[in-house]
Amino acid sequence: MRWALWSVFSPSQVLVYLVILGALLLVAGRARLGRGLCVLGGAGLLLFGLLPLSDYLLAPLEGRYPQPRLPAQVAGILLLAGSEQAA
Repeated sequence: MRWALWSVFSPSQVLVYLVILGALLLVAGRARLGRGLCVLGGAGLLLFGLLPLSDYLLAPLEGRYPQPRLPAQVAGILLLAGSEQAA
C-alpha cells in the first residue's frame, strides 16, 4: 500500500500533475492560472530532474564527517535491511 501511495504522490509525479493540470486549465480558459502551474511544474522538473541539485544538497553532509579508513582486506559485507516483508 505504501508503494502505491509513493508512486502516486512522489515529488516528481506531483510536478508532472502540475503541468498536466496547468495544460487542462489553459484549454478550459483559465490562462493565467494554467500558465502559472505549467511554469511552476516545468521549472520544478527542470531543477530537480536535470540539474545535480541532490549533489549540492548532500555536499555539506558529506564534508561534515571524515571518511573512515578502510582495512586492507575486507572479509565480508553486512547488509542491514528491514523493509521487506516475507510473502
